[in-house]
Amino acid sequence: MKYLFLLITLCCFGIGQSQESNIYSKFKTGKFSYEGNSGKVEIIRTEKKNIEIFNNGKSKLINEIKWINDSTYILTHKKSINASGCLDKGDWVKSTIIKVDGNSYTIKAISNKCGEGQTVIHKTE
Repeated sequence: MKYLFLLITLCCFGIGQSQESNIYSKFKTGKFSYEGNSGKVEIIRTEKKNIEIFNNGKSKLINEIKWINDSTYILTHKKSINASGCLDKGDWVKSTIIKVDGNSYTIKAISNKCGEGQTVIHKTE
């Protein structure tokens, strides 16, 4: 009987973990947007790159993305195009998803050079 209880507990735990993974999986690739200090920022994200486009398409931040777990990723800055700011090549931003609401999620981000903050990011495609 105790083995049956253990089996049921493990199955329920596995299902809960799987559902949580599915909540975050839609945010790993695609097109996104958020409101930055200077207006709307568009994001194009693949499995390995995260490109932020702003200033009416004139400026870009190109970052490598590495997912640490289902809800946390690290962006490593590779290149800026017509963009000033606190990130230099090799700097990083660690982002943790702290809330999911439909096709939007809130991150808490901390950087090795730029401090920390929170942002709401919307999936557009």
